[in-house]
Amino acid sequence: MKRKNEIKKRIETTISERMALKQSSLEAYSNAINKFCKAQKINPFDFPKIGLESIEEQTERFIISNVDTLSPKYLNIIYNAVKTWCFTLKMIKNRRLFREIKFDKTSRAVDAMTEKPLETQHMKQLMEITDAYEKVLIGLYGLCGIRPSIIRQLKVKDVDANDYQLENGKIKFTAKNPFLCVPSRYEGNKARKMFFVIVPSKVKDLIEYCLNQNGNVTKNTLLLSKYGKSPQNMFLKTKKLLKQVGFEGRPYSLRSFGSRLLARTLEGKNAIELKEFMMGHKGTISTIYEKRALTQEDKTEYLEKYAATEKWINEQVFGTRSQEELSEADRIKRYSVRIGVAEDKAMLLYEEFQKGKFSMDAYESKFADLTKQSLEDKMKTQFEKLFLEMNAKHNNKTD
Repeated sequence: MKRKNEIKKRIETTISERMALKQSSLEAYSNAINKFCKAQKINPFDFPKIGLESIEEQTERFIISNVDTLSPKYLNIIYNAVKTWCFTLKMIKNRRLFREIKFDKTSRAVDAMTEKPLETQHMKQLMEITDAYEKVLIGLYGLCGIRPSIIRQLKVKDVDANDYQLENGKIKFTAKNPFLCVPSRYEGNKARKMFFVIVPSKVKDLIEYCLNQNGNVTKNTLLLSKYGKSPQNMFLKTKKLLKQVGFEGRPYSLRSFGSRLLARTLEGKNAIELKEFMMGHKGTISTIYEKRALTQEDKTEYLEKYAATEKWINEQVFGTRSQEELSEADRIKRYSVRIGVAEDKAMLLYEEFQKGKFSMDAYESKFADLTKQSLEDKMKTQFEKLFLEMNAKHNNKTD
């Protein structure tokens, strides 16, 4: 038993050094690998000696022989565990290169369909309770849709060269929304294709702040080095933060949130393909970008599409407003005070709007209600004053 636990622990440690998996997944994978290896009478650390082709054949035979005795979900765990182990031992560059074995996987699809999605309120709460470094992690993961295994490898030089400057060991972003290009060689880039993401301005400001706090910044400086080289550290940190805001789902749900943001951003005939590409998947568009670099025309086009999403992120996630909206809100506030709205009430609404408590439409509606009430109160006061004056005149005549 002691020997088995030691191997299980070694498997978990080895996987976690290369991949970000929650503890329950690590345990499930290590148990599945042990079960498979026991059935095949092999040592899990002897996979490279046995060879990929032989492991694939043994996995296929194992699944075929156990279709009637093991559940589809458990067979799927074993299948993915063996693929993951081959990837961890660097026998394959990504798990898609492992032989496809067809069998019933329906229980996995049902689990994905019934999983609770991450809501905007969770993202907003995360940004309220986290420090600057944690905000960068959540921003790159949930707002850009980048996997933790990739985040840990990102460097300053992965930012488009036209979007930042280095001077005296400090970085200054020159673009409101920098383009971050993820190299194909990074571990965790499952498609093994270069892809890019657009960084929200608030996340960009936080990255700049954190980098400049850490000392001499060069092109090879990691964008987020606080959590070390293991993606497991980022995973555990994310899981802890999600629990603090009452979300019990998987940290990977942040990727789904990022995917929904991209769907909000993109339009046109290539929208689906572009979304998949910007989430790090293969497709027609990834082939196009392999043949030519991201041009200034491309950037201009995508930034125009991204503008609405940038505005939404600032309002709904960070609770901030654009200068144009703040100017308009201030104009509405001053006008309402001139026609009778109490200054303290008007200022309270304006401050709540600044903090992102409600939209511009709701802000205008609330001021319309205040103005209406103020005019009604003013008319009532004037009527009462007029009535009292008329009543006083009547009493004087009677006397």
